[in-house]
Amino acid sequence: MEVAHNTSEAVSLDARRCLDSEVRSDWVLDKPCGAVQCFGSTILEIQPGVILCCWCMGKNGSCPEPGVWYARYEAGKWSTPALFKSQLEQPHWNPVLFRDDRFGVFLFFRVGATRFTWQTYWMRSEDGRIWSEPEPLVPNDRIGRGPSKNAPIILSSGYWLAPGSTELGGWGCFADRSDDGGHSWSHTNYFRIDHTVIRGRGTTQPAFWESRPGRVHAVMQTTTGWIGRSDSVDGGRSWSSVQLTRLPNPNTPIDALRLPEGKIVVALNHQHDTAEPTMPLSLAVSDNDGASWRTVTAVGTLQEGSCTHPALTRSKEGLVLSCTVGGVRVRCLQIPTGVL
Repeated sequence: MEVAHNTSEAVSLDARRCLDSEVRSDWVLDKPCGAVQCFGSTILEIQPGVILCCWCMGKNGSCPEPGVWYARYEAGKWSTPALFKSQLEQPHWNPVLFRDDRFGVFLFFRVGATRFTWQTYWMRSEDGRIWSEPEPLVPNDRIGRGPSKNAPIILSSGYWLAPGSTELGGWGCFADRSDDGGHSWSHTNYFRIDHTVIRGRGTTQPAFWESRPGRVHAVMQTTTGWIGRSDSVDGGRSWSSVQLTRLPNPNTPIDALRLPEGKIVVALNHQHDTAEPTMPLSLAVSDNDGASWRTVTAVGTLQEGSCTHPALTRSKEGLVLSCTVGGVRVRCLQIPTGVL
């Protein structure tokens, strides 16, 4: 089913539902590190009460030094951030944490001097403490296969479906499917775009959810000032053309999550223009698989700077959100389902 929305009126913010006072909010990385920049946060509850957060950190995000950093939340506090040791000498980008109880915990990340030369690597762990050596996800990959920013989902069939995108030769989104625990992948066609509707570079960094067996939905950044959407009725093998939703977004990263009771949550910067001095992070909530949305403020406008690069994961109590703040800090919010 394609869901087209009138974009003439944005979903409005409900300022009364500021969540800052209703959730546990912690600094994962709370001290700016000089000229170092943080980007690409990802979050995962390893087991009840144990959370792993990763992000990239380096000088301006583009020199050979950037690597994937991590911290672990356990017994009510966050560990001191540490760097994943890697023998790969090129910059590391866009870490993505993922868990499948059948196979373990996984960390995907992209490696390359620029986004035009990215290759995706992955590592495996039983508990998020001891990790395998990084290995290429797909041999001879030069577009960044697998998840580009947001975590794969496990379909009702047991297959993995990774939300992928590339910026090589124009922006485009795709899905990567695996039926063997990530050892082999099948790349779908790029999502179709009507460039008279979606002007500019196109679409990038989608997030997926499955509403019922075989029915998969995607939301993504676009260069129009609105979040785009595409749908699949065959388990992510083929996709409808991208339509625009009523969720404004200034082409900044988003994430989406389906909760067990069926609610869909999208983390986004709820505005059109990146020129505003700060960009608060919001949660858009849908009770009908994205046919309509109501939005609540997740993080107020912070004096520390804009909140970007959000990531969502389920937890025992509801959901967990991570984001970078001002490009130099990392924050985590543990949000009970009841406040949504």
